[in-house]
Amino acid sequence: MTEPFATPAHPGESPQPRRGEQASRDTPPPDGVAYRDFLRVDLTAGPPVPISIWRAVGTDGDNEETIHQRLARRIVVTYSRRDGTVVDFDGDPGLREAAAATGRLYLPVTQPADLADIDAVQVDLVVLRWPRPHLAVEAGADLFRAFRLVVTPDGFAVLIVDPTQDGGSYPEQARRLIPEARSGGMRYLQRIIVITVPTAVTSGDTAPEDDTTSGDTETGRPVRVDVLVFVVAGGRRG
Repeated sequence: MTEPFATPAHPGESPQPRRGEQASRDTPPPDGVAYRDFLRVDLTAGPPVPISIWRAVGTDGDNEETIHQRLARRIVVTYSRRDGTVVDFDGDPGLREAAAATGRLYLPVTQPADLADIDAVQVDLVVLRWPRPHLAVEAGADLFRAFRLVVTPDGFAVLIVDPTQDGGSYPEQARRLIPEARSGGMRYLQRIIVITVPTAVTSGDTAPEDDTTSGDTETGRPVRVDVLVFVVAGGRRG
């Protein structure tokens, strides 16, 4: 298994491990799954951000559902605390299962009435699949303003970019989302490249300008999926 690199620890959880130690905050990664952090720096329109590489597939390959479950669990344990709340704008069963299995409260927000449940909880993490097919271009900054109001000052907003949708490539979405986040009071913290087919993970695999829409000829699914992480500007992490 590829030697893991540590991710930053969430306040209240275990401190950041040294290289070679267990990288997860509270649960080990599944067998055959590894990730590397900070292999490259993404030069964006604003300050540069670290690029992490996560491998969400075992060496023998997995089906799409297994990969999705592993990614959901990795996001939950990396960007939220036990007993914290995970808010999901898509009602994703995989995310719900990951939150329940790791001691988090899961709140789906799929209609306006669901927002009333958020006031009484501490939200560590908001997850959203992107792009949103019916969201007006000018509404992006409003979306990030909503994230800023929902998450705690040290919380995270995570956007999972679907490369199979029109405009789902990382370069295109980054050019849009980073300025919108800034306008909405959020800051771009990290890019994660999720490897979804069996492949070696090395520092030369990817470049910030890579298009993530290329597909694997055997499975038909994308080779990589991009995950963009944002924090509250001026908050404890921003």
